[in-house]
Amino acid sequence: HVPLFVNNLLPDSESYQEMNVHASLCVDDLKQLLLALTTTYDGASALLINLLHVSCPESKYASLWESQYGDGFGNETFVVDVNQNFVGMSFTDASVFCFREFQINMIGV
Repeated sequence: HVPLFVNNLLPDSESYQEMNVHASLCVDDLKQLLLALTTTYDGASALLINLLHVSCPESKYASLWESQYGDGFGNETFVVDVNQNFVGMSFTDASVFCFREFQINMIGV
């Protein structure tokens, strides 16, 4: 009764696993999805890449935009329980509040 998640190199092998796995992902499918998102939504690939690649922001920047980009580029991913201040609040309201107060972009999955 343990869910099985599989990462495939070729999309052809996914069909053999449909009955035995909980979820199957193929790298080629992911590449095509990323390409489709990029053509549909400007900046989608940059958002995903920035979420996957974490870096440390510099301490000094030459211009303001570099400082703002550096703050956003040093992203962090957290999986935590909802703070009591946000209980009963919609995700939209909580994410707008966090963005306005702390410049945090929240993504709910």
